Amino acid sequence: VPGALPSEFSEEFSSIYESADVIISKGQGNFECLDEETDKNIYFALAIKCPPVAERLGSPIGSFVFVSAKNEAFIYKPRT
Repeated sequence: VPGALPSEFSEEFSSIYESADVIISKGQGNFECLDEETDKNIYFALAIKCPPVAERLGSPIGSFVFVSAKNEAFIYKPRT
């Protein structure tokens, strides 16, 4: 699995994760594993690398994005 799955967090990391006010997560793998954690204040920074994620986020492959799990913010800059 290329990302962090909450079911596989260590006890120590899980405690930190659960108590965090804001989580900044990097990479498409983490986005794919944590994007449905809408009860958390998670923001993702990633480069879109595949069609399913491009479609889900509404941006082309190669775009750099910063998006929240709650889809509150979305910024992208296509790769040139």
